[in-house]
Amino acid sequence: MNTGDSLLRPSTTMGEPWLVLTAPGQVFESTRRSGKWLIPKGGDAVDGAWINVLGLVSAGALLCAKVSTRQSRLLGGYPEHVICVYTRDWRDRADVMEVREVLRAAGFAERLRYKRDLDTYRGVERFTYEA
Repeated sequence: MNTGDSLLRPSTTMGEPWLVLTAPGQVFESTRRSGKWLIPKGGDAVDGAWINVLGLVSAGALLCAKVSTRQSRLLGGYPEHVICVYTRDWRDRADVMEVREVLRAAGFAERLRYKRDLDTYRGVERFTYEA
C-alpha cells in the first residue's frame, strides 16, 4: 500500500489500481458473503471523499474501504473513480444499513448502491440495495 500523500490522492496515484485501508485491529478479506457500498466520484472530488472515508475507517466506524486510483481509471477506461465501503456479510441487513447511515452522517448524500461480492465474482451487474 502507498503511504503519505499518495494514500490521500487517488486522483493522481499511478503505482497501483486501488488504495485500501482496514480499520485498526480488524482483518478483512473479500468473500462470497461480503459486500460493499459503492460511492462514485469524478475527477478531483474523489480525493476529499477518500480523506473523509479514511477518517471513518481509521476511527473504526467503518470496517474497510478501497478507492480506485488514476491508474485504474486510465487502464480500465472508467469515467469516474469509485470508493468501496465493505461489510462482512450482505445477509446482515442491519449492519449493511448501519454502514449506509454512517456514510450519510458523514455527508455522502448522493445515490449509493450496495453490491454483493458474490455478484462481482460472477460478473453480474446488479445491486442488492440502492439508497
